[in-house]
Amino acid sequence: AGNNNDTVASYPAAYEKVIAVGATDRYDDSASFSTFSSSWVSLLAPGENIISTVPNELCVLYADLLGLSFDPDSDACLVWYSGTSMASPMVAGILALMLEVNPNLTPASAMDIIKATAIKDSFTTQQPDSTRWGWGKINSYGAVQAAAAGAPIFHRG
Repeated sequence: AGNNNDTVASYPAAYEKVIAVGATDRYDDSASFSTFSSSWVSLLAPGENIISTVPNELCVLYADLLGLSFDPDSDACLVWYSGTSMASPMVAGILALMLEVNPNLTPASAMDIIKATAIKDSFTTQQPDSTRWGWGKINSYGAVQAAAAGAPIFHRG
């Protein structure tokens, strides 16, 4: 969705049939940097201090700058990142798991399941469409279980 801590629509995330993902922090609250809006941000997923890989060339450069050794043939190059670009793959991975247990899901039914199973709690004010949270927070277990059940959660009118 974006990392500007504002409500300005960002494209392509703000298009109608896109799941726009904001980020939560390590306390499971809305991350201070995350863009938010109930009108176009669909839901939030973990996006602060997520471990990721980077090209080995960067680690070689950093190691040289710091006077450390780094062997690109045997050492892994991992770093901690924060942003909605770290949160979005969480949702994509959950959608992949949903399709694994139910390959017949349509894009609309997958979105319905994600929406219906989203967590609404004290952070999200327990409102399904609160001003910061959209549908709520991603619920990986609930979404995969609902997809495995094979029955649609609800139908769009």
